[in-house]
Amino acid sequence: IIREFGTDILVKQKKDDGTTTTTPPPIDRRKLGEIIFADNTKRRKLNSMTHPRITKIMLKRIILQGFAAGTGNVVLADVPLIYEAGWTMRALFGTIIVVATTPTIQLDRLIKRNDDLTRKQCEERIASQMDITKKVKLADFVIWNNGGME
Repeated sequence: IIREFGTDILVKQKKDDGTTTTTPPPIDRRKLGEIIFADNTKRRKLNSMTHPRITKIMLKRIILQGFAAGTGNVVLADVPLIYEAGWTMRALFGTIIVVATTPTIQLDRLIKRNDDLTRKQCEERIASQMDITKKVKLADFVIWNNGGME
């Protein structure tokens, strides 16, 4: 990821003597987000680098949890980008439940949850996902979550 997107995506840390270090070099998710949500090609590149590994880890966890749960029990997984990740990811699950809300509420919630992002950055993040109406049509079940916390 660093080779592809450069060292500017790393969190800069100050040493005791005031100099900057990036060791260990954690990735600044906000900086990486600024890059990939503004450029579809770069986002697809990042996804092609991360999705196979994420799928492998998820499959391993599902298998382990399935054995631990025993016969007749259910294993649930929260996969926000299940449709965007492609058929490989979808094939891991027998039933897909989509939790949906209106686009207006989705944007409002994202802005409130991420006060360091601009409205435009929030809109870019939402635009990078499959439209919620398409997800609703593909889902086996839909839970509409337009209410508040009460």
